[in-house]
Amino acid sequence: MTNNRIQRDVTWNLVSFAILGVSGILINVLVGRFYGAAVLGVFNLAFSFYITISQFSVLGLQFSVLRYISEYFDRPIVSNAIISSAIILTVVNSTASLLVFALASEFLLPLFNSDQLPTALWSIFPGVWAFAINKVLINIVNGHRHMRAYACIQAGRYLLIMVGIVVATRVPLNGARLTLCVSIAEIILLVILVGYLFFGIRWRPVIPARAWLSTQFLFGAKSFLGGAMSELNTRIDVLMLGMFTSELQVGVYSMAAMIAEGIGQLAVVVRNVINPIIGKSISDGEILRLGVFLRKCRTRFYFFMGGVLAATIAAYPFFIGHFFSAEFKESHLVFVVFCSGLAMAAGYLPMEMIFIQAGKPVTHTIFKVSVFATNIILNISLIPAFGIYGASAATASVNVISAIIIRYGARQKLGLRI
Repeated sequence: MTNNRIQRDVTWNLVSFAILGVSGILINVLVGRFYGAAVLGVFNLAFSFYITISQFSVLGLQFSVLRYISEYFDRPIVSNAIISSAIILTVVNSTASLLVFALASEFLLPLFNSDQLPTALWSIFPGVWAFAINKVLINIVNGHRHMRAYACIQAGRYLLIMVGIVVATRVPLNGARLTLCVSIAEIILLVILVGYLFFGIRWRPVIPARAWLSTQFLFGAKSFLGGAMSELNTRIDVLMLGMFTSELQVGVYSMAAMIAEGIGQLAVVVRNVINPIIGKSISDGEILRLGVFLRKCRTRFYFFMGGVLAATIAAYPFFIGHFFSAEFKESHLVFVVFCSGLAMAAGYLPMEMIFIQAGKPVTHTIFKVSVFATNIILNISLIPAFGIYGASAATASVNVISAIIIRYGARQKLGLRI
């Protein structure tokens, strides 16, 4: 890819990130202002379940389709088979997984200190089914390097949820049912993505060969645990706070976590652009050239994130004081701790998918399982004693540990000096 195209793709995805970030903040602002910290806590608890269940629904197929489409996007016959097999597998698995979790919910819910959580979960279940399929479809768009469409679709998800929340505050909708807005947004997004596959990518459904079905299923299964751990790492703190603290504390913590996570999405913007480049470069044997490229990305991103984090730490108290009640003030220190971890790890966060793009799903899984296990140990150790501050310290530490593993793992497993 030329430098001009890379810059254009990054620009589009930065604009998408800005829209996504503002929408994410506004979603939490609206819920916090109109419903209070306790309902915000329930909303984020349900959303954490939503992210968790979706990992079992998609079973790593989003990684498989991204890997193979990145390699075969310029061969329509092959790419049609890849897409068709991925969609079939995802629809079947998503339906089965959702049924299992619906049945298991009566055993899981008593673990949490929330009377409103069951209603919130039942309202979000339809969105889980659509979200799993959307994860695969959007990675098809990414693999074809349609980054402008990818950027618009990514931004569209949170815009749709935000619009739904605005409507809900006017109806008004019961706080426990706010998660219906997430389900409606995902179903609308599913329709848009299917349309883009037909008319943007010009996908034509085919009956895939058994070889592609088995290849994608096996790659996805090998990648699944790593993908699930990656997503759970961003939600385990909220889920554990739901077990050890109150809805109110979860809501206060979620405000800081949401903004810090939004800043962290800057790394995802760059990651989405460089993922196909990593896959193609390794496939073509251009290891040295890729190493130079990734080191430049790392250095520039450290400087960029440093400025963003410093500005947001300074602005955070004014933001909280202007928009929220006093119950949210204690989230400031939580936010500072989050940002310290991001600052130390920033340069390596865009390379999080490097083992997947190198065709090493088992290595990726080992990496993510190690980080996830560390995250659980830290949260269990720190939350009972320090509450929301312990959870933020655990998350910050996990980001730094991830960066260290990426750096040394790339050298040992891929011969890449990054």
